[in-house]
Amino acid sequence: MLKYIRDERIYIVKYIIYGFMLLGIYVSNLYGGCYVKDYIPKNAEKYLPVMYKEVNKTIPIDTPYYFGSLIEQESCVRLCGNNYWARRCWSPISELKTKREQGVGFGQITRAWRRDGTLRFDTLANLKRKYPKELHELTWDNIKEKPDLQMKAIMLLWRDNFNMFTNDIPIQSRIAFADSIYNGGSRYFNYERKLCKLTEGCNPDIWFNNVEKMDSKRNRKKLYGNRTAWDINRDHVDKVLNVRLNKYKEDYYNRIDKCILHTDGTMEFILK
Repeated sequence: MLKYIRDERIYIVKYIIYGFMLLGIYVSNLYGGCYVKDYIPKNAEKYLPVMYKEVNKTIPIDTPYYFGSLIEQESCVRLCGNNYWARRCWSPISELKTKREQGVGFGQITRAWRRDGTLRFDTLANLKRKYPKELHELTWDNIKEKPDLQMKAIMLLWRDNFNMFTNDIPIQSRIAFADSIYNGGSRYFNYERKLCKLTEGCNPDIWFNNVEKMDSKRNRKKLYGNRTAWDINRDHVDKVLNVRLNKYKEDYYNRIDKCILHTDGTMEFILK
């Protein structure tokens, strides 16, 4: 009897070890064997200077490295390795396409169709109507060949979201709000912020642990990775601001060649 119990315990321990091995393999496959908090994808080295140039022209903010984190979240299924998804990480030809939706490039500029084939929305077309001078050369036919204009489109779209909020809101929350809207649109975000305002103890000017916790009961249909739109949206903000951001912050400061202090007290960083 004692031998049977000992043997059973051995089997349990073996299964636990086997379970951790499978988990390790899953995580390794998920990120291509790279630690997401430290590793910057190879393609980023080529396109980060393009990104910083567009940030400075379009929306000069104190955290320009945020967009590196955003682009990684949007375009990278895997960070490294010699496979299809890793080669398209941080790439202007990155694409997620289904029968009813197409997202392209660094920021996954998206268009989608209804079941009957009619257009549901077209982010690029909307941006071009609003910014014809800046984006007139960018089309769905050439979008994969225009990395600089892709970057500009990302900045313009994000700037519109960011400018929806006044300066009295903490900058971290304005960035989180803009990120949430970039991923999921403003309709549900606005409702959830109003819901927070009506909820005792919830601050509508703070994202984390406040607006973040509100659920408008949007479509609960399971989408990618067996997650709902709400799950994906919350994960997006968390990954961009809490998981991926610091490595791009460190990379940005390593690129600084000199700092200029202007008479109005602001500082300008000149990159190498």
